[in-house]
Amino acid sequence: MNNQKIGILIDTAAGDDFQLYENTAIALLPLHIIFEDETDIIDTPKNLIETNFYQRVADGENVRTSQASPGELQAKYEEMLKTYDYIIHLPIPGNLSSMYQTSLMVAKEFANKVKVIEHSMAANGIKECALVLDQQIKNGTLNSIEAIEDFLKTYEEEMYLGIVPGDLKKLARGGRAVGIIQTILNVFKTKVLIKWEAKPKKQAFGRTIGSVSKTAISTIKEKYDNTEYKLIFVTTPLTDEKIKQAAIEVLEKEKVAYENEEIPAMYTAHAGVNTIGFISVKKY
Repeated sequence: MNNQKIGILIDTAAGDDFQLYENTAIALLPLHIIFEDETDIIDTPKNLIETNFYQRVADGENVRTSQASPGELQAKYEEMLKTYDYIIHLPIPGNLSSMYQTSLMVAKEFANKVKVIEHSMAANGIKECALVLDQQIKNGTLNSIEAIEDFLKTYEEEMYLGIVPGDLKKLARGGRAVGIIQTILNVFKTKVLIKWEAKPKKQAFGRTIGSVSKTAISTIKEKYDNTEYKLIFVTTPLTDEKIKQAAIEVLEKEKVAYENEEIPAMYTAHAGVNTIGFISVKKY
């Protein structure tokens, strides 16, 4: 692999900021968003603005999401292989989409050229993983496909991803984490912290954002102990300021440094505009 050029493919479930990946070996595959009137758009910042995506979700429209088609994925592989000798593909995970299975199917047409990685990372965590992977490959730390796979497994194990859905009923309607949600849907004004992994699980629930945020932060501090890590607090463009401030108060009280980023639109479509999350990754 030493003389091979390695490309990394992720999709917009990791975020839709195409400019972020300039001067990297990372390519971005747009997924689809479908409105009630069957308008089908690809997930780009321009399209989200032009279709008033966030307000329509806030207004209760049943907005759906869809994977890229096999043809779109095949075209992306072909495009990347004009530049790279090999592709590492980190699709939206199988517990959220059938994109992983589609990727395995399409990759068979590119024997020994594409490796589709099975994982349970999500949202901005995939973006962070791709950026670190790009650095590790460029500096020669990872010099075989086996080494890359081992690194990705370790990186995922070191990641924490906790999400507090803004709209539990919407999330249940879409079939995501339904087993967790059905047990608490009838609890009045419940906030639930879901720890996202291969089998998502309820980590905490309570009446306030502050209480579930404190559980997330305590878990992160315990998990990393004295290890240096990066914490990303994710919100949507329309997350209520009171919700954001309640979480920020916990972060500041616990003296935790953090960066604030937007959660990818694909998650807003399923969990509502008042969704927040906490993603921590080990620094490399």
